[in-house]
Amino acid sequence: IAEDKLYCKVLVKGQEPDTRGVRSVNKNGSIWGAVMCILDRMLGAGKDDFTYTYDEEKQSITLKSGDVTAVATAGHTHLLVNGQENLMDGMPYVTPEGIFVMEINALVPYIQHTSCQYDEKVNVLRVDRII
Repeated sequence: IAEDKLYCKVLVKGQEPDTRGVRSVNKNGSIWGAVMCILDRMLGAGKDDFTYTYDEEKQSITLKSGDVTAVATAGHTHLLVNGQENLMDGMPYVTPEGIFVMEINALVPYIQHTSCQYDEKVNVLRVDRII
């Protein structure tokens, strides 16, 4: 992580998933990282009440949870939630290694039975299943 950026750990049910070293907090307090690593860890952590797909050609993630469908696309500043635009703090992007990076705390809260809280005292984003 660049020295001018604040590094943030992401914990899913108390465990730190491999997020390919991309975890940072921007100037507005949004947590950016390799969101698919976090989603994969959540799927393996118990109740699977969401699904997601990644379209490599379109460089987009589609997350479905309950009656919510959220779509994030590289190069777009909005997250489409059930067809409605929700402005994010920046544009998702794909690294040269092919890792989709986006604002984690923009997508994860749309997963039912999930809480997502940033603890700025210790620079940790805690993602927990609440049921």
